[in-house]
Amino acid sequence: MKPVAFLGSADGWENAPLGDKQWKVWTCNWNSTRIPDSEIDVCFDMHDWRTADYYPTYADHLKKKHSYKVIKPREDDEIPNCEVFPLKDAMMFFPNHAFASTLSYVVAYAVVKNIPDLYMWGINTTEFIQYPEMGYSFWYCVGVARTLGTNVHMVSYDVQKAPEFYGYVNYSWKDSYRDMTTIHGSDNYVIKDGG
Repeated sequence: MKPVAFLGSADGWENAPLGDKQWKVWTCNWNSTRIPDSEIDVCFDMHDWRTADYYPTYADHLKKKHSYKVIKPREDDEIPNCEVFPLKDAMMFFPNHAFASTLSYVVAYAVVKNIPDLYMWGINTTEFIQYPEMGYSFWYCVGVARTLGTNVHMVSYDVQKAPEFYGYVNYSWKDSYRDMTTIHGSDNYVIKDGG
């Protein structure tokens, strides 16, 4: 089975393996307007485009016939190639029903479709500071997915700033990284510069 490259809309998405037929490409929302149709296999849009604060051009884009399928929360006759997200199946794997963002649905979909490797480019986890429930949901889904055999690889993402661990004064995530590499070896941990 081909690995999946998921392209978020944050910096770094353009470094994903577009044009490489050994990969399936998933993306979400308006990022589909920046990538040629022929490069996309699946686009997730878990919003109601009639009420969401979309650009009018994106709503028009959704209604066009595309070569890829568009995953939505429910049937939508105005969106060609619309496929309903398999919520009941996902809830079997994720009993806490922690779907608070499109990214959570992407990870759950990979589990339901039995995808062994999901690589994620262009993920902005700093927005989880403003919307913490999205962060909890996403990282929970990543943990469950990895436990169930779907390897989620965070290739390009902005790291959430965490100054220190609760209860440990002056002990930051960088200290934790140093200690873990000492214990387990540096090859097991890769942290993007600037985090």
